Amino acid sequence: MQQQNLKDLSNTGTFQKYKSKKIPSFGEYYPTNFTLIPNYDNYYVEQLNNANNVAFNSKINIDQSQKFAKQDGFQSPSTMTSTLSHFFQNSKKQAKNSNTQLTNINNRILTIKHKNQNLKTYNSILENKKNNLVKAKLTAAQMRQSIEDHKLNQVEKLEQRKREVKMQRQQYLENLQRRKQLKQMQVRAEQNFFSLIEQLKEQEREALLELQKEQQKQEQIEDEYELNLNSKINRWGNKSTRSFNKSSLFLTQSQQQQLSKNQKQLSSYNDVHGLEKSQEESIQDIIKDYLKNYLNIHIMEQFQVEENVQQDDQNKQNNNKRKIIQFIKENQNKIELFLAFSLILLVPVCIAPLFLQSYSDIEIIYTLSIPLTIFLGIAIGGNDICNSMGTSYGSNILTLKQVIILGVICESFGILTMGEQVAKTISSKVIDIKQFDNPDLFALTMAPVLGAAAFSSLAVTIYGLPVSITQGIIFSMVAVGFASVGVSGIKYESVIQIFIALVSSPLIGVLMAFLLYIFLLKIILKQQNPQYQAKIWAPYIGGINIFVIVYLVLFKGIKIQQDYSLLAGIIFCVIAIYILKYNSKNIENSLNTLLISKQNQEENNIGEHFKPLLIITACFVSFTHGSNDVGNAIGPLSSIYHIYQKKQSTEEIEIPFWTLILGAISFSLGIILIGKRTIHTFGKGVTNLNTMKGFTIQFGTSIALLVSSILGMPVSTSHCAVGSILGATLAEKFLGYQFMFNFKSLSKILASWIYTIPFVFFIAIYFYFALKGILFTD
Repeated sequence: MQQQNLKDLSNTGTFQKYKSKKIPSFGEYYPTNFTLIPNYDNYYVEQLNNANNVAFNSKINIDQSQKFAKQDGFQSPSTMTSTLSHFFQNSKKQAKNSNTQLTNINNRILTIKHKNQNLKTYNSILENKKNNLVKAKLTAAQMRQSIEDHKLNQVEKLEQRKREVKMQRQQYLENLQRRKQLKQMQVRAEQNFFSLIEQLKEQEREALLELQKEQQKQEQIEDEYELNLNSKINRWGNKSTRSFNKSSLFLTQSQQQQLSKNQKQLSSYNDVHGLEKSQEESIQDIIKDYLKNYLNIHIMEQFQVEENVQQDDQNKQNNNKRKIIQFIKENQNKIELFLAFSLILLVPVCIAPLFLQSYSDIEIIYTLSIPLTIFLGIAIGGNDICNSMGTSYGSNILTLKQVIILGVICESFGILTMGEQVAKTISSKVIDIKQFDNPDLFALTMAPVLGAAAFSSLAVTIYGLPVSITQGIIFSMVAVGFASVGVSGIKYESVIQIFIALVSSPLIGVLMAFLLYIFLLKIILKQQNPQYQAKIWAPYIGGINIFVIVYLVLFKGIKIQQDYSLLAGIIFCVIAIYILKYNSKNIENSLNTLLISKQNQEENNIGEHFKPLLIITACFVSFTHGSNDVGNAIGPLSSIYHIYQKKQSTEEIEIPFWTLILGAISFSLGIILIGKRTIHTFGKGVTNLNTMKGFTIQFGTSIALLVSSILGMPVSTSHCAVGSILGATLAEKFLGYQFMFNFKSLSKILASWIYTIPFVFFIAIYFYFALKGILFTD
């Protein structure tokens, strides 16, 4: 009965609702609250009382049964006792079961109370979350309102700016209108001034005419008086002197009176004329002052207007200049690429008039190939310097200036010592010379190779990406071989071997860098004392590196016997080990004096131990790059020079030393002029570099390059370097270290390698048919 009641209780809706609910986690939100389980304590108390009553009733039954047995007088007390004991045992079992049920009921009551408390806490958490959600909505509404206010402010500012621009435009138009009015006023004032001057001149003329008339009248009067006097003297000559004197006296007095009158009139006229002159001069002075003031005001206003106009024009010009400069900066790579492409396409057209002179075909091809070789060498040096010196720059071991200086020295040394072997391979192992009946035609196929490789390398260098120039040379030779003599003009076995070398070189770089970096990480960084391990292992690793460098340079480059090369390598190895050990002690002593954190001290200490190794391997890679990639530039030139000298084409050609010097100069110019673009991309744009990782990348690259150089196979330095970067990164991932790798930059580099093939095909075939159409017109 009790179990049935508990079962009925468990099947109630509230209990099922509680069972179906999932206990929420801290980050979850439930839109409805949990309903608490009602208080079933009274029910369980009733069940407990019932169980106690059953036990008590069972005990009473036992006592009554014993009394009844005694009263009935059972003959067999044992039988009675067994029956009663059996009945008593059953009662005990029922009491025990009731006790267990009571304990279970108590436990359930406790669990339900605990769950009720948990549900209360969950409800409080949900309330807090609701409050937080409301607060978040309020903050979002406030932010939305602030954004709208900001938009309104921006709109108001824009409208205000429009009004200001409109006002400025209106002021500008008003200034222009004022200038026009001032010009009109100036013209009118000048006209009035000239008219006033004309009036004054006319008045002066009239006054002079009146004065002349008065003078004429006075002269007439004097003449009349003289005539009268003479006539009277002649008429009355015989009269007495008295009468004559009287008459003469009367005449002279009247004459004097008349003269005085005339003088008075003349003086009055002069006074009036002087007054008029003074008035005229004062008027002229007033007019001059007015004109001066007017002209000064007009000039100042005109100057201010012109200054404003000039300032507006200057601002417009500056804005246009800024826009032009910004456009050039944003599209600098595209503009440079377009100019380079136009230059490459226009070279055959520009040099066509030179071919009309009386020069032989081979002389023209040889003359044209020299600047193309220099151009290609500049592109190779500027692009591939990142593969050797990029890690030193990215690890902040060397500055850009130091990288360029070391690159120039090591590249030139590698070209002059070991560049001859690969140059022979490039020029003789791709195209079958026997298929060319005309040696000049074979020389013609080499010139487009130089132009196509130069353009492809320059196009990618503009964007700061390392490009496979060896790949461009090989496929451009294949293109001109197909275009010149067809399918039979290509040495397919050599091309396949070179292609395998190009593909395998990054794999070699990946493998060498992966193994070496895992070795260094395990023996140094995985140990308890990395500084001590770096101090122990760095000199020996550097000694092995020096041994490989000296041995290969002496045996392969300078052609010294193998025994002497081994002996010299061992000697230099021992010297390097002692020098590096001494350097490690100095590094440890210097770093111990610095007050820096433990982690930084470990990193700096390890980096200081590997600094000389990184610089040595960088110089080594630069050296091997010069010896390996110089054939890309001087190989075709050497073939053309051989035909120019011998007048025939053969597979065995001599590499003139002056071509090696030309290659060293052009490589150095490329490093100095355009090397910084790819150095920055390779050193700080692909992966994060430290000193030990940079050393690993350089060592893997150098091993891949030297193996290919010993075998006489041209490989791409970019392939080897990128493979080494990938190998070192894989080693970090394999051992569980944190790493950074820019897959976007890697995809750009791989895309540049792929785009090189169609580029060089198109440019090489274009150059070939353009030059052939100009030269071989028969």
